[in-house]
Amino acid sequence: MPSHLTPLQRCNGALRSFGVPFRLREHRRSQWVTVYEVLPDRRTRERSLPGIPVSDGAALEQLCERLLSMARQGLPLESL
Repeated sequence: MPSHLTPLQRCNGALRSFGVPFRLREHRRSQWVTVYEVLPDRRTRERSLPGIPVSDGAALEQLCERLLSMARQGLPLESL
C-alpha cells in the first residue's frame, strides 16, 4: 500500500520516533516551516525558518537530520 504522507509528516514521524523535543509546523498564512521545541516544563519555543518552504521535501529532510543531530548533542533551538 503506498504511503501518502507529506514530507512534513515524514519528518515529524522521524523526530517523534527518536524521541527528540523538536517538531515542524506549517502555518496557514506562511509558506515557511516553523520549528518548535517542547521544553521540559511542557512550554514550547518556536522559530520560523524563512528560506525553507514547507513544500521542499529535500530541504525538510536536511532540516530533520540537523534537528536530530542537535538533539543528540543536547543543543537548544536557538543554536539552529
